[in-house]
Order: sequence, then structure tokens, then C-alpha cells
Amino acid sequence: MSSSSLVPLLLALLTVCAWSSLGVSAGTHLPSRAHHAVIRLQEDAAAAAAPRQAPHGWVHGMNNYTMNRPEGERHYMVYVPSSYDRSRPVSLVQALHGLGGSALSTMTSIGLPAASEKWQFILAVPEGTVTKYEQRKGWNAGTCCANETVDDMAFLSLMVDTLKDTFWIRNDSVHTMGHSNGGFMSERLACELGSVFTSAASVSGDTVMLPGNAGGLAACTAAYKSPVSLLHLHGNADPTVPWNGDSGIGFPSVPDNMAAWVSRNHCGNKPVQTLDQPAFVNQVWERCSVGNTTVELITHLGGNHDYPTPNSGGFDTTGYIMGFFDRNTHNGLR
Repeated sequence: MSSSSLVPLLLALLTVCAWSSLGVSAGTHLPSRAHHAVIRLQEDAAAAAAPRQAPHGWVHGMNNYTMNRPEGERHYMVYVPSSYDRSRPVSLVQALHGLGGSALSTMTSIGLPAASEKWQFILAVPEGTVTKYEQRKGWNAGTCCANETVDDMAFLSLMVDTLKDTFWIRNDSVHTMGHSNGGFMSERLACELGSVFTSAASVSGDTVMLPGNAGGLAACTAAYKSPVSLLHLHGNADPTVPWNGDSGIGFPSVPDNMAAWVSRNHCGNKPVQTLDQPAFVNQVWERCSVGNTTVELITHLGGNHDYPTPNSGGFDTTGYIMGFFDRNTHNGLR
């Protein structure tokens, strides 16, 4: 039997196994997250059965890649953990820098390579383009902050596709995280590309899709087609992306933004508190009816526009985000 003729059989067997592992029988109407898990597992099987030619050479550790785009050459860094050997599919985590940041600063400043080694995922850290704000690099997330002609959605989507061709990536475990303008972009990706991203984490970010404010929240809701779990961490004394919003720039308030995410995912349950530290408390909406997703808000009491770390802010933001991704991924992050 040829390898091509084995693919339909493999997909059929996988579907039955996936239904069984999710506690349902064939023919049963699947909940949204279970349905997406089955589809993504089928995609993984098809990718494994098909010939795979990597467009990039790679080494364990740090890799630097470029991509030609209409706006010019784009750059991204990829960290490959020492455990990776293409014998099994792994997760992909994308991290987006804030306005004025860079791929290198993000890769080296918040413990991401160590997290990649611990959780055994491929780490992608792309770089934005020069913006209208003092020639600093950022992302076109809506009302802020990159040049409006740059299609960062297309760039990031193509980057993920290229990495899926280079590495064996699980379709059910692709995640995005970002700080500030990178958080804006991660929330936009959650709004528009839920078919690609399983979950998103936004630190000091917001949903700033055009036209901004309440209209931007409505634009996200209109674009939202696939379930995404969302974690948002925000300082309630943030002067840059204020807790109560900034209508002049199109930033909705944190409470309004979170209420919109709770509504999109049909989180009918009251939030629970699972984090109780002197400067950090949370609200968690679990088992939301859209895709069995989670929406979580962490409030940094008295916090500014920062990305808290164990050495600066007394909180392991990167570690907490990875735990969130793990808890909200079918079969976990590893």
C-alpha cells in the first residue's frame, strides 16, 4: 500500500481515537473545543504522513531568519529547545515585543529560552516595523502603533505557516503573547485568527482594533470565529495604557475589554479568584461555553506599564503565562 493511500485510513483511525479520548462516540455532536481538537489532530496526522521539506536550516538554540514582504525584509528569531528531534509534534509560542522593543530584547530579557527548554516548545520572536512614533518599531494592531500600510497579520500568519513547514508543530497548540503594543497585536490575533492560535496572553495590552474604543471591541466580536482562551495582566496605575482607557487614542478600559472577552466566549459562570499575592490578584472565568475556554484577568495592584519578573515586580509573568497555555491546551503544552 502506498504512503498516499494510507493517509485517509490514518485520518479515519485518528478521528475515532480522538473522539474516544474526548469521551464521545462517533456521530455525537462535539463541543466547540473538542471539535477543534479533532480537526487539528487530523491536520497533524496529514502533515506527518506527507513528505516534509524544511524551508529553513536550523540548530538547537538560537536561529535568525528573514522574510521578504511588501513592506521590506522582515526579521524573526527562533529558539529550538535541546529536546526537539522531530520525533513528535511540539507546541509553538510566539512572543511580540512592545513599541520600541526588538526581537533580541524580548528573546533575552524575560526568560523565554529557559521556558522553551522547560516546556519543550519552539519559540518564535518576530520583529515589528518602524512606526510613525519616533521611528520606533511596533505592530499594526489597529489604532496603535505601526504604519497603517503594514499588514502584520499577514506577516505573522505566514511566519507561523513557514515554521510549521520547518518544524513539526501541533496545530492544536499555537500560542501568542505580547507586552504593550505586542499585547495589542496578540489580542488582535485572538480576534481574527482563532483558527491558528489556541490561546493568547496580553501584558499591559488592550483590544485596539479600528475604529478604536467601543467600536474596536465590536470589530473584534464581529471577526471572532474560533474559540481562544485569553489571559490579560494589567497594572491599575498604568499611565501609558490606562486602566480606565484613553478614548483619544482609541483604548477601551480594561474592565470594558475584559467584559467583551467574557461575552465573546459566553462565560456565564461568576469569576473565581485563584491568585492572592500582595500586589497581584486575579479573576478567572473558567469552562466558558464557547470552546470550553478560559478568560483571566490579573490585576497588578499599583502596577505601572511593566512586564513583571521575579527580579522586577516580584511576579513570574512568563512562567504564569506558560502555565496558562498549558492548562488551556488539549493534552497540555508539552
